[in-house]
Amino acid sequence: MLNRRVIVLGGVASLAAPPSWGANTFTIPFAVASGRLIVKLSIGENPEVPFVLDTGASFMGIKEDLAALYKLPEVRQIQLKGITGASQSVNVFRCTNVNFDGGLPIKQVDMVGLRDAIAAGAISAALLTASKCTLSFEAQAIVLNGAAEPGPDYTKIAAKFIKESPAASRRIVIPVRVGQGWLNALIDTGSKPELQISQQAASRLKLLEAYPNFKTFTSKDTFGNAYTRKVIRVKDVSYGAAAFKETYVSVLDEQARLPAEFDAIIGFRHLHQFDYGFDGESFAYLKKNKHFVETTPLDTTLTP
Repeated sequence: MLNRRVIVLGGVASLAAPPSWGANTFTIPFAVASGRLIVKLSIGENPEVPFVLDTGASFMGIKEDLAALYKLPEVRQIQLKGITGASQSVNVFRCTNVNFDGGLPIKQVDMVGLRDAIAAGAISAALLTASKCTLSFEAQAIVLNGAAEPGPDYTKIAAKFIKESPAASRRIVIPVRVGQGWLNALIDTGSKPELQISQQAASRLKLLEAYPNFKTFTSKDTFGNAYTRKVIRVKDVSYGAAAFKETYVSVLDEQARLPAEFDAIIGFRHLHQFDYGFDGESFAYLKKNKHFVETTPLDTTLTP
C-alpha cells in the first residue's frame, strides 16, 4: 500500500468535473477490509478490480504490473515527495474509459505507477470533491451529485479543499479540537491510526507534557524512509458536535513533514465512526454512526 502522505511535484490529471455527469446521481458501493475502503472499477474492456479509496493521497495510482498487463500508455514521469522529504521519479499512465461500480463513467484520467499496493490501485479525494457527495459507513456507499446538504442530523463544519500543486487532486481539511486547542486535520481514509499530529502542533498544545506516558512506533514513508510516532491517550478530541472523551493520538517526529495547509491527519479508526457529506466548495457535514464510541477501548498493544 502506498503511503498516503505524498504530494505530487508534477502534473497528474484529476477526475472529470461534474458538468460531464449532467444531473445524474451515482451511488458507488464500497467494502471495508483491513481498515481500508475498497471500491471497484474497470479500465477499458478489462474486468473490475478493487481500488483503495485513499483521500489522503494527492494523486490516483495503479499498480505498475497491472498497467503493463493492460498495456496502458506511459505519458510522462513526475517526482513524488514523501512525508520525510525524500522524492522519487515515478511513471504516469493514461487510463481511458474508467467505469466505477455504480455506473460512474470517467472518460480519461492519468494515474501514477505504484510499486507497492495492497489493491490494484488507489483513488484520491477527487472522487469526493468533484461534486456534492455523501459517504456513509452505515450504507457502505458513496453518493455523488446528490443533495446539497445531507440532512439536519449532520453537523455543518467549515472545510478547506486544498491542492499542493495545480494538477493535484483536492484534499479535504477540517478543524479538530484537542483539549482547548485547534488543529487543521486532513481526512485520510488511507491511514489507519486515529489522529496523527505534527510535532510542531503537539508542542504548541503541550501534549507530551500533559500526557507523558507514550509508546513509540516506527513507520516508513513511500520510499522506505523511517519516522517515528509517539502514541498517547488524550482526553477531549472533538469533530464538530461529536466529541471523544478519551482516545489515542500519535505525535509525529521531526522527520515527518506535513504541508503548511494542515498539521494533523485523521485516520480510519476515527473516520469510520462518522458518516459524511461534502459540498466540494466550503463545507463538510458529519454525524455519528453506529460505530461511534466516546471512549476508545484501551489497546495495550497499540498496534499501528
